[in-house]
Amino acid sequence: MLFMLIVKASKHSELGGLPSEALRSKMSAYNAELVSAGIRVLAKVQIELRQIFE
Repeated sequence: MLFMLIVKASKHSELGGLPSEALRSKMSAYNAELVSAGIRVLAKVQIELRQIFE
């Protein structure tokens, strides 16, 4: 089974801004919990084409 986490776009995210350090820390902890529970075994990241060609 695959899960997709989607974050609602904001002005900050549309400009390519990264989440705050606090949010990244919480996301890392959540990912670690998923790995420990055996739920998360693969992670894929979608990269926009504009990021590749910059």
